[in-house]
Amino acid sequence: MTAVSSLADLQLEFEQPADAAAAKVQRALLGAMEANLPGAIDDPDSESLHDLRVAVRRSRSVQRQLKRDFPPVELDHFRAEFRWLQGLTGPARDLDVYVLGFDDLRALVPDATQGDLDPLLDVLRHHREQAREAMAEGLRSVRFTTLMSEWAALLELLPSMPVADRPDAKRAIGELAGTRIVKVYKRMVKTGGAIDSTSPPAAYHELRKKGKELRYLLELFGGPLYPKKVVKPMIKSLKALQDVLG
Repeated sequence: MTAVSSLADLQLEFEQPADAAAAKVQRALLGAMEANLPGAIDDPDSESLHDLRVAVRRSRSVQRQLKRDFPPVELDHFRAEFRWLQGLTGPARDLDVYVLGFDDLRALVPDATQGDLDPLLDVLRHHREQAREAMAEGLRSVRFTTLMSEWAALLELLPSMPVADRPDAKRAIGELAGTRIVKVYKRMVKTGGAIDSTSPPAAYHELRKKGKELRYLLELFGGPLYPKKVVKPMIKSLKALQDVLG
């Protein structure tokens, strides 16, 4: 089960209260994290860690984009904890990519000197082992298990919580998601329009981040709420843009 497949059958209604819809999406993402957890810890050659991290990134995106559906004090706490989780899993995933893709790197140098890269592979494997041990310790910690259980409890209670400090909680999710999609799209166009041949790498990175934020909104809410023949080509274009900018 991956972060993507866990959302494949997600059903939302246009007039559904936004907090109920946000909770439903977040529960699906939480399920993806939990399903990929064993493989992320025990199988360094699987895609489980990648899928877990995608689910975490998407969850953080919903926390940002629909923040007015959540109680602010509690949300601040969980945003900090999910940021910690993203940081915890990052080094191990980066080193997975380096080690698993090392043969492609080796193929870029002449045959006669390919063996000279072996010491580098040994170093990467050593650092990968250390990073995975540190990550596994964190994913087995009380902090992580508490985060997962307390987040699940909040999502269960969210639709029935007081709304005084949650101004978007009872807005129709179709209206709210559309508003957020348009806003992020306009920010992305503005960021991209400011880029020229003299722009620094950071400008391209910022554009890539905004494109990913828009893609997550379309995947999580656009797909279930709007015609797929409109949403799918937009997602495909954003993925292509990410590849170019990546």
